[in-house]
Amino acid sequence: MAQPPSHDAHLDALEEAVNKRIDTEVSTLLDNFKEIITLSHIADKDHFVADHDAFQAEGCADSMVRAAQSLYLLSDS
Repeated sequence: MAQPPSHDAHLDALEEAVNKRIDTEVSTLLDNFKEIITLSHIADKDHFVADHDAFQAEGCADSMVRAAQSLYLLSDS
């Protein structure tokens, strides 16, 4: 008969899951910030491309807000 996982094993698995989530959210923040910086270069862009880039930057900012909220909720618990 299999024994249930020990309390320490459960805590280790929980810690690993939280650390993975933190890594993912921080990576999301960094990647989107880099993308916004890349999109902010406006030299030699026509109006359509500039508007398209602005729309993409808004999407990146939205992702950054969600990642920051997720990290906040982790730190609050």
